[in-house]
Amino acid sequence: MTYDSPHLYRKLGRERGVDDQVLDRAMRQISRLRAAGVTPVLTLNHLAHLTGAKYGYLRRIVARELDPYTEFTRQRRTGGKMRLISAPQPVLRDVQRWVLDRILHRIPVHPAAYAYVPGRSVAACARCHIGARYLLKFDLHDFFQSISEYRVFSVYRSLGYQPLISLELARLCTRDSAAVFGRRTLTAPQVERYQAIPAYRSGSLGFVPQGSPTSGAIANLVTRRLDTGLQRLAVSAGLTYTRYADDIVLGGSDAFDREHCRKLVREVRKIVRHNGFCLQEKKLRIIPPGARRIVLGVVLTDDGITISREVKDRLAKHLFGADRFGIHRHAEHYGFTSVFGFANHVTGLLAFAADIDPGYARPLIRQWQAIESRSGV
Repeated sequence: MTYDSPHLYRKLGRERGVDDQVLDRAMRQISRLRAAGVTPVLTLNHLAHLTGAKYGYLRRIVARELDPYTEFTRQRRTGGKMRLISAPQPVLRDVQRWVLDRILHRIPVHPAAYAYVPGRSVAACARCHIGARYLLKFDLHDFFQSISEYRVFSVYRSLGYQPLISLELARLCTRDSAAVFGRRTLTAPQVERYQAIPAYRSGSLGFVPQGSPTSGAIANLVTRRLDTGLQRLAVSAGLTYTRYADDIVLGGSDAFDREHCRKLVREVRKIVRHNGFCLQEKKLRIIPPGARRIVLGVVLTDDGITISREVKDRLAKHLFGADRFGIHRHAEHYGFTSVFGFANHVTGLLAFAADIDPGYARPLIRQWQAIESRSGV
């Protein structure tokens, strides 16, 4: 159905027996969404038409009758605990990509957010802190899991979508906690408001899964108020603030004072809690002058950035092992649940290295491509 001409839209609606008042409301809604810069979506059936997905398939996902995700683990770029990745099956993935391109990527994100934003990168984020004498580093605990279906619903409502389609879009971009953890970990009293469609009632809220095309963009939109609060704190204290997904860094170039840093930590903790997140206290770091300064695995020097020795060692280990023993055996030896997850991890490390030092990364990329070719990956 075309919206280019309101006259044609109204004519087609009348031919199909749609009441004029219904057509008027639809046209007003289309105008409001266009003014907001996003693609109009009026109903779930309309979304199915726009994306080419089957309405029944989308309806079953929204009703939480389907959990169309494949799980695998992936090592973090900086090492440590493995991340659970939820990869959507092809049809849902394509729908989410449509939502990302036609809706989410059309909304500006905070300038201090560097992850999942075209044109921004780890290297660009780290460069913001070149010359800082000290750093305050924080991690948000269970970042994606903390972003509930209701918070995603609120994002779509804030863009101008009606409540029902906002709920449906939120369900398509989240995953039921019961399907992942085997229990209802998030209660959902708000969902009981949707009485019009009994099949949509749920005793638990979904959460944003890491691995879906829409998850990063949603996270950036949900955290806009958090970014604004922390940016305001940073400016008042003469600091530079950046956030890369769940990694928060405040860098200062003036005189260092530990008591002042402790006060800043208390303020950061208060702002984070006020915005529905919590800090991973074990990863809180105060980096004083003279200490080694690392941001997102990138080493800061007085006038630039370099790749950390830890990242170089991890790349050397994986390339040597995959070359000598094969990708499958090496991935299994290091605890990856799938070759796909391991290959993605190495590819991500190489892209990270290329962004910082292309000359160092170029021969390693050629070596990895040859390994992949021999292994049939």
